Amino acid sequence: MIVAVDLNPSLDRTLTVARLELGAVNRAQSVRLDAGGKGLNVARALSAWGLPVQAMALVGGGTGATLLRLLEEAQVPCEAVQIEGETRSNVTLIDSAAGTYIKVNEPGPVVMLEELDALEERITARVEKHDLWIFSGRLPIGAPLDTYARLIHIVQSRGARALLDTSGRPLVLGAAARPFLLKPNREEAQDLTGRPVESEADAVCLIKELWARGIGVVALTRGAEGAIVGYEGTIVAAAPPEVEVAGPVGSGVDLRTAILEDYARPRPMTAEERRAFLEMIFSLRP
Repeated sequence: MIVAVDLNPSLDRTLTVARLELGAVNRAQSVRLDAGGKGLNVARALSAWGLPVQAMALVGGGTGATLLRLLEEAQVPCEAVQIEGETRSNVTLIDSAAGTYIKVNEPGPVVMLEELDALEERITARVEKHDLWIFSGRLPIGAPLDTYARLIHIVQSRGARALLDTSGRPLVLGAAARPFLLKPNREEAQDLTGRPVESEADAVCLIKELWARGIGVVALTRGAEGAIVGYEGTIVAAAPPEVEVAGPVGSGVDLRTAILEDYARPRPMTAEERRAFLEMIFSLRP
């Protein structure tokens, strides 16, 4: 089973206008609601690919109830850990004429230590050997910086594997817990090693260093330049295709879900298949 954990999920509202006019009343052509947050985006993508996935999230208030309803409608099972605060809302405004968007994210509620303790207890009771646990996104306000490191230790000490996609000090502390997969960008990679990552040679050195620390998969993302991925002894540089910008909701999950799809396969890939697979990751999939 794959479990995607989201400690700061969001209700994402996307409004599309024909042409954005500043200082004027703009009328939306369409409005869309999504259960958002990095962890829930991954859960929805994995579910769409037909993989066994369970979401787990800290949710609260009426916004949290709406988020859970949307997940149920999308047939994504979610184990909710209730909190006193209100789940945050994010708003994206898409300008169809310009092909651009603006996104405004709320910071989210303050999470109490008792609520995090309840989450840890739920994870401890839920984790099974050979599970894959995905920890994605920024920590909520009130969470200790070593929260992800503690959660990684909980699941991996019980025979499961952890995947981490976050930033800042939580990334550094989480990496020290040696998750199965780590997905930093250039700036985050410098936080991990203290050295800038400016070239492919720098990226290869980073991947090998993190392998030596016990991290199995390293996916260094480089924005429009694509990514360099190190996976079971293979390092591949791949550039993403040119795509039309339609908004940020759900973006950035293809790399993680593709690697997880491979991991869930009953037959391991050959070296040649793995290289082709890693190059395929950057072809965006529905």
